[in-house]
Amino acid sequence: MSAAIYLRELSIEDAEILYKWRNEPEIWVFTKFRPLTEVTLETETKWLKKVLNNKNEYRFAICLSQDDKYVGNVQLLNVENGNAELHIFVGVRTLWGKGIGKAATINILDFAFYELKLESIFLEVHKENKKAKGIYNSLGFRELNRKGQEGNTFAYMELRSKSYRMNCEKLKLKKVS
Repeated sequence: MSAAIYLRELSIEDAEILYKWRNEPEIWVFTKFRPLTEVTLETETKWLKKVLNNKNEYRFAICLSQDDKYVGNVQLLNVENGNAELHIFVGVRTLWGKGIGKAATINILDFAFYELKLESIFLEVHKENKKAKGIYNSLGFRELNRKGQEGNTFAYMELRSKSYRMNCEKLKLKKVS
């Protein structure tokens, strides 16, 4: 059973929570883009104002359906030529392992493939992040071998629209019309 969540557009007001997450090293252990210095509310607000205007990005807050609590982010970046790059994190550590990441990933993939009509989604996942890799594999992502990537701590994965749609039918994740 998937966690009861919904996605909403990320807003400037989210900086008040987001900057606190940016300063929690445990949240960023498996990510490529961890903050190197302390992030303040001012720097986070400035950053959000900049990125929310990017036309080739879709940034969403992950919220709990029961109380509208903002618990993480999921986003599609570098959206062009039918492709995009997926990034996700759950910022509330007590909610890790509760299905929120998988539910948010399904929501963003539905948006990417059914609304934006994208052809493929790429992501990089830390090779030691077994839970995330398990989720991505269950949704149909496949690890790609990239020249020069031997020894890299991140695996490069791709999901094609056709594979996702077939997998959704099989898993009954979404009704395919």
